Amino acid sequence: MQRKAQWRLDVIGAENSMGFHAPREAARILGEAADYARQGQIALLSGTVPPRPPLRPARRRPRSRLRLRPQVIDDAVADRGPRAGR
Repeated sequence: MQRKAQWRLDVIGAENSMGFHAPREAARILGEAADYARQGQIALLSGTVPPRPPLRPARRRPRSRLRLRPQVIDDAVADRGPRAGR
């Protein structure tokens, strides 16, 4: 519920006109945000919030095969000289 409420608040906050062109729609969205936030508070206080699913362990990414060797880079820069890039 809190995420639904936050999403609606973010929509209003991200809108450049802050509801200037559609005040009724902005008021409706803010009303929904307040309603979802209140429902979330009630669920927390009553203990009816479902438990979160367990987090999956992060997958390890394969290590990159690209290895930068500073000596090779330094040699390439030295071969070109100070004015090579101009």
